Amino acid sequence: ILYRATYSQVRSGIHQQNRQALYSSVSEMEDTLELMNAVARQVSANSSFTALAQLSGSENPEFYYQAFAAQTSLKSLTPAIEILLPAENSFVYMANSNYIVSSSRFVKFDQYVLNEAIYGISAEELSQLILDQEFWNRFIPINHNQDSGNYLYVCPLSTFDLGVQNSRAVMCYEFRLDDLTRIFSNMNFYSTGYLAVFDRKGNLLFQLSPHADAASYSALNNLNQNNGIAHYTSDNGEKKLVTCAVSSYNGWQYFWVQPETQAYYSIASYQQFFTLITIAALATGGIIAAVSTTRSSKRYTQLSNELSIKDD
Repeated sequence: ILYRATYSQVRSGIHQQNRQALYSSVSEMEDTLELMNAVARQVSANSSFTALAQLSGSENPEFYYQAFAAQTSLKSLTPAIEILLPAENSFVYMANSNYIVSSSRFVKFDQYVLNEAIYGISAEELSQLILDQEFWNRFIPINHNQDSGNYLYVCPLSTFDLGVQNSRAVMCYEFRLDDLTRIFSNMNFYSTGYLAVFDRKGNLLFQLSPHADAASYSALNNLNQNNGIAHYTSDNGEKKLVTCAVSSYNGWQYFWVQPETQAYYSIASYQQFFTLITIAALATGGIIAAVSTTRSSKRYTQLSNELSIKDD
């Protein structure tokens, strides 16, 4: 009974720790997304940038003057981006002129993509991707392989200001896989665990620990959850502990998957402790029984001898 009570208490404690760790990381992600939107909102409200975004890039003196004014304004946002955001880099893409502008860059989009090795696709393909509303306000995986990956997060500026409605301008944030991993650094995936994040429609946004064999969205979403905790067995027979959370900010669904044997490692130590106690108790009981039997046998022998003497 004591073992069962302790086992249940320790197990519940692990579940609570997992929930707190996941909720904390989700909250940090929400703060990051909100900050990116706040920066995009400030850019869209900037008159110098709005004037530049409307131009077609005829490369006349007015175009370069507006570019200089917009770049100067963006420098005031650099501390917020560099210090508060985990993003690797950020820029504004202006489709009307096919230029990008940031606090440190003002170049043609084609030239920027050509010189940046993180993309691995053509400027035309990337332009179509970031102007597609289907990919706005989400992480777009780019140039992924098994060991690393890059993501682009796109904020449409037209969402915040109708003055850039026709400019087809978007704020782009570049993330490396390590940048996202740092947000969830307080979570242990162990050998075969992972974090899978999906949008409202069940589309995979990103996965941390890419080597892991992740379950599908339908499999994870249909698990029988109990206060954010679920369990399942993978195809190779390994039991998994799943901690779940849904963001109140954008409805993204987070599934933190761990191998049960490693997630419940502290329970194993308690099990070993109670096993030792049980063995010790049995051994002690055996010794006491043996001593009692010996004493009883001696008393019986002594009593038998005394009776024999009386009979004589």
